[in-house]
Amino acid sequence: MSNIRNVGVILSGGRGVRAGHGLPKQYHKVCGKMIIEYVIEAFKQSAQTDVILVAAEPGYFEELKAIGCICVEGGRERNETVRNVINYVKENLSECEKILFHDSARPQITPQYIDECFELLENHDSVITTAHITDSLSHREFGPVERSEYYLIQTPEAFQFGILEKHFTKESEWTAIVQQLPSGADVYLNYNLAKNMKITYPEDFGYFQMLVEGGYLK
Repeated sequence: MSNIRNVGVILSGGRGVRAGHGLPKQYHKVCGKMIIEYVIEAFKQSAQTDVILVAAEPGYFEELKAIGCICVEGGRERNETVRNVINYVKENLSECEKILFHDSARPQITPQYIDECFELLENHDSVITTAHITDSLSHREFGPVERSEYYLIQTPEAFQFGILEKHFTKESEWTAIVQQLPSGADVYLNYNLAKNMKITYPEDFGYFQMLVEGGYLK
C-alpha cells in the first residue's frame, strides 16, 4: 500500500466477560449493527484516516474484512496486541506517520474527533483523550485526594508513529499506551470528547440502544 500516512486502529481482542451475552461485547448487535460497526463507521467517515486496522481474534477476520478492515491478530494481553499492531504497521505500512488507537467497545466516537486528534499530532508527540474526575476521589490509606490534579485516560490515544514504535514494549504493566512514552514527550490532553461511554456491563447495551433510537449518537 502507498500513501498511508494516518492509520486508525480498533482494538477488538477483549472477551467482555462482565458484559455477558455469551460473545465478546463488541460483536453484540444493537439496533441491527454490531457495537464495533458503529466504531468502524466513524473511522470510515473520518477524512484523516487512510486505513483501518482491527486487532482481533482470527475467528472474526472474515466478517471484519467484509466491511472494509485490515485484520491483525490480537495478543493474549492488551499490550501484546498493541505491539502486534505496531509490528504489522512497521512491516507493511512503512509510510505511516501517525497512528490512533480506539477501543471497539466505545461506540460514541465521531469522525470529527478522530480528525481532530490526527490534526493535533502535527504539533505534538501524542494526543490522548482525557476526562475530568467529577466524583469525590479518595485513597485507601491517605483519605481525601485533590481530584483536580488527576484525570481519566480513555481512548482514542494517538501518536507520532516513530516515537511510539521506539518506546512501546509488550512487557510493560501500564494500561494506557501513552504511559510508555519517555519523560519529556509532548503529550496533548484532549478533553473534547464529552460523551465516550464504554460498553462494560449488561445494562450498558440498553442504555446505548436508547441513545441510538433517540438520535443522540452523532
